[in-house]
Amino acid sequence: KNLKSIEALKNTTRLISSIVIVALVASMLVGASHGNLNATKKFFDGDYIVLNATHHCYEEIIKSENAKEVSRVYQSTASYENGYLTLVTSTSNIDAFGDHIKISELPKGNEAVISKTDARSLNLNLGDELKVKLEGKSVTLVVKEIVETGTTAVIIDSESLGISPNMLLVEAEEGKERELLSEITLLSSNELSTVISAQDLRNDKIESNTSILRCANMLLCIIMLYSVIGILNNLYESYRSRKEELALYHYAGISNAKIAKMIISELLVVLLMGVFVGLLGTLLCALSIDKSLAQLNCELISYLKYLF
Repeated sequence: KNLKSIEALKNTTRLISSIVIVALVASMLVGASHGNLNATKKFFDGDYIVLNATHHCYEEIIKSENAKEVSRVYQSTASYENGYLTLVTSTSNIDAFGDHIKISELPKGNEAVISKTDARSLNLNLGDELKVKLEGKSVTLVVKEIVETGTTAVIIDSESLGISPNMLLVEAEEGKERELLSEITLLSSNELSTVISAQDLRNDKIESNTSILRCANMLLCIIMLYSVIGILNNLYESYRSRKEELALYHYAGISNAKIAKMIISELLVVLLMGVFVGLLGTLLCALSIDKSLAQLNCELISYLKYLF
């Protein structure tokens, strides 16, 4: 009977540890995806974007009393030699980037500031050459700085490479958002440019990923629900298989209170052991997954810091 009890408790420990690993690893993957989306949303700091703006439009918006910052920005997608895609961007104003992107100086000439994700994936260090396919041609860059961005990104000096900015990033003075929007909308209509809010552009870029994450969240909740049901069912089966053993304790003169205390102590030990083994397994799995994702130009652990 004791051997059966020990076996039942061992099975419960294995089940708890497995559930902890699955639940935590799944939560980390979902959390890292949310963190990546949050970092993408905050990549640039601005209220409105003017697409295909002319130099005249740029000069006129600068004069506006309602505009706090106006930055000429180039943004597109480039591919590496291994086929992976990355965001390529350039700006005339270092303050246009979000607060989480700490760049000491904007790149010049063929210099590039790259994300830690890209550097890790491509095994790049400062001074190394980086080749990307941009605007239909191969461009060779030199890594000047490696920074945390929360996403894949390469920051370049587009004008030195013969690539013109394709948008204006405009930040309004506090409380002047509506006035600025009316002003730049009127101005851009004469220039055949398009004005959109920065938030709308961010939402368009991440809409498909957001839908996937909603499904992942629902799947995670279902996994957690079935996990709890599985643990309770396993504990019930364990108790039922030990009925005769517990009856022997009762006939031996052990009080119900002591028997209950013994069962609760066993469950606590099983729970703690299961959680400990699960946490250890989660750590090993997370490190392994993070290393594997690096080969796919993605990360797990570093993206979690942008979750909140």
